[in-house]
Amino acid sequence: MLVLVKGNVLYSIGVGKANFELDVKNNINTKYRIGSVTKTFTAVSILQLVQQGKLSHEDPISKY
Repeated sequence: MLVLVKGNVLYSIGVGKANFELDVKNNINTKYRIGSVTKTFTAVSILQLVQQGKLSHEDPISKY
């Protein structure tokens, strides 16, 4: 968890386990592979921007 106020870190903590099998604790420097989960969020975000008229789904990616 991270709490920022105007760009200043007020509080940061990592809790739980990063790996249960190897009994590795989570901390603020633990890095996770995000995998394919972000594809869904990206697709939904793009479709919302299309609905708002802020971009077109027919535009080539090179435009951005």
